[in-house]
Amino acid sequence: MGSVLSYIWGWQQEEEEEEEEDGPWSLQHLREKCHQTADGLIELDLQSCDLTSVPPAVFRLEQVHVLKLSRNKLTHLGAGICSLRQLSVLHVEHNRLGSLPAELADCPHLAELHAGWNSLSGLPARFRRMANLKVLSLYSNDFKTVPDSVPLMSSLEYADFEHNNLKGLPMSMSRSGVKVLKLGMNQFQQVP
Repeated sequence: MGSVLSYIWGWQQEEEEEEEEDGPWSLQHLREKCHQTADGLIELDLQSCDLTSVPPAVFRLEQVHVLKLSRNKLTHLGAGICSLRQLSVLHVEHNRLGSLPAELADCPHLAELHAGWNSLSGLPARFRRMANLKVLSLYSNDFKTVPDSVPLMSSLEYADFEHNNLKGLPMSMSRSGVKVLKLGMNQFQQVP
C-alpha cells in the first residue's frame, strides 16, 4: 500500500529535503496518516486530534479525496482548503466553526459536506456554484432560514437542517432538485 501512495503522491527526494516542518503535523507524517479506501479514494483522518486549526501541510496533500476533521476544536478552516482539488468528501462535524470558507466552492469535486454540530448560521453566496455537491449536512447549527444558495445548488439531492432554529424556507426551495430535505426539530410555526 505504501508504494501505491508513494506513486500517487509523486514523492521525490528533493521535496523531502525541502520540507521545513517536523513533528506530528509535518507533510511526511500526514502522508503516513493517509490511506486508500476500498473504493480507491485517498482518505486523511484527523478526527479527535484536539486541533484548533488545520495544519498547513494538509493543504499540500492535493490528492486527498476524503478529509475527516470531525471532533476537534476548529474555529475556521482557512482559504487553503481550495488547494485540495480532488476533495470529494469533507467531514467537519463537532467543531466550533462559525462560518465556512467561500473557497470551498472552488473544490470542483466536492460531493459531500458534513458540518453538523457547529455554530453556523449562514453559507457563503459562492456556494450556489457548487455544481457537484450532492449531500449537505448542517444539522445542529444556528440557521434561522435555509440559505438562498441551497436551492441553487444544481446537483444537491440531500440536505439536513434538523436541530437548527429554522422558522421558514425560501420560496425557491420548492423549485430545487433536493430529494431529501430534513427539517425536524426546528421552530416552524406552520408546516412548510
